[in-house]
Amino acid sequence: MFADIEGAWRRGDVRGILKHVGRTRVTVALDDSPGSRAFSRSQLVYRLRDLFRTTRTLDFEFVRYRLAGRGARSCFAVARRRYRRADDGRERRDRVFVSLRRERGDRGADRWVIDEIQSLR
Repeated sequence: MFADIEGAWRRGDVRGILKHVGRTRVTVALDDSPGSRAFSRSQLVYRLRDLFRTTRTLDFEFVRYRLAGRGARSCFAVARRRYRRADDGRERRDRVFVSLRRERGDRGADRWVIDEIQSLR
C-alpha cells in the first residue's frame, strides 16, 4: 500500500491517493499551511489538487517504515520529498509522515486507510 501511495504522490495523482482514504477525516499538515487540520474526503480532493498544482514533485520515496504486527491498528512510513514550488521555483526538501489505521470495511473485513499526512522539517 505504501508503494501505491508513493507512486501516486510522484505522479501528482490525487485519485491514486484518495483510493486509500476511508470514511473518516484525514489529518493533514503540509509545509504551506500552519498547523494541522482534519479534512473530509471531499475536502482532501481540493487540498491535494492545490498541493500538486502549486508544487512539482522531484522525488518522493518512503525510506522508513513501522509496519503493523499481528493485531496492530496502525502503522506508518516516512518519505523523503524533494519538490519545487511554482511561485518562487526554489527546490525544497522535507520528510512526509503518512500513517495508516485499520477501518472496518463495508463487507465486514478490515482495510488499511490513510489517517494522517504530515510534513516534517
